[in-house]
Amino acid sequence: MRIKQTLIFIGLALTLLYSYFIQRTPQNTQPKPKTWEIAFEQPFEEGHSFSKGLAAVRIDGKYGYIDKTGRVVIKPQFDRAEDFSEGMARVTINHKIGFINQSGEIVVKPEFEQAWDFSEGLAFVSSTDRVVSYIDKSGNAVLKGRWQSVTDFSEGLAGVSSGPISQGHFNFIDQTGKPVIRTKFIAATEFSEGLAKVLIEPEGKSNRGYGFIDRSGRVVIAPYYDQVGEKFSDGLVKVLVKGKWGYIDKMGTMVIWPRFDEADDFAEGLALVKVAGDYGFVGKDGQYVAKPRFMMASRFSEGLAAVNVRGKFGYIDRSGNFVIEPQFDAAESFSEGLALVSLDKKPIFIRLVKPLIALQ
Repeated sequence: MRIKQTLIFIGLALTLLYSYFIQRTPQNTQPKPKTWEIAFEQPFEEGHSFSKGLAAVRIDGKYGYIDKTGRVVIKPQFDRAEDFSEGMARVTINHKIGFINQSGEIVVKPEFEQAWDFSEGLAFVSSTDRVVSYIDKSGNAVLKGRWQSVTDFSEGLAGVSSGPISQGHFNFIDQTGKPVIRTKFIAATEFSEGLAKVLIEPEGKSNRGYGFIDRSGRVVIAPYYDQVGEKFSDGLVKVLVKGKWGYIDKMGTMVIWPRFDEADDFAEGLALVKVAGDYGFVGKDGQYVAKPRFMMASRFSEGLAAVNVRGKFGYIDRSGNFVIEPQFDAAESFSEGLALVSLDKKPIFIRLVKPLIALQ
């Protein structure tokens, strides 16, 4: 009986002591200040990120463009509409592709089966006659050919091949059509940071693999790799070695040892990687700035990256800290200060209430 009474007394004493400290401890009942707000009220069904001050949106089944206040500046009239690049945007009308300018004027008549964005003043287009061209911003065919594989113009050059990928040989031409680099490579991508990815056909018992050439056509990174990234970014490119991704520099030196199941290009000094089913971010030294713990993630843009935790998206900063807590059904990268997200199954554009540095 005494033991039972003693235990009851101790229990009451602890309860009173706990209540005393709770009352003395200042309680922060204020909710965390909201770090984001809806940029404008403009209902739409689907949208793209902002580019050059405009965003393509679908309203009542047709695409047009809005500005950063949500005002419709190019009325919805297109079956499809893409982002602006070099002052021009691809639009689709009745399954044909053309180009408009930022005033919404059709500059290049919709008549192409396939078209890419403008790059260095030229855009690749193709028609039903299988003749492919590079056109200028007036729609004039500057270069024509029966190429089956091509790249965008980048750093003054474009790769073209008369055969399908993995069968033809790529040459690099300038904007006059003159071959500048003649190669024996069976696949290639455009130049970036002075180098271009190529696929080299094996000779004898050598292995087929990916490497990089410089603007003289010289192989500067030997074809040791099963796969590599499309281009160098921030001086590094991802490479696949025995099923794992790492990163090499322009000298071909392995600077981040292959240990990732998936890897993305570097953006703003950080790269998205995947390990054991989760995504995280590493710096150029290979050290984690955000350990793999996200279900999904996008690369950094304007200091923030969209990440998914337990089915909801939020945004983290370069230190891996949440600036916007996970709450969205979907989220795109920030572009020109705005981000396209889905909240309660409705697409909206959001912005930070204060500059990012003030929220960190």
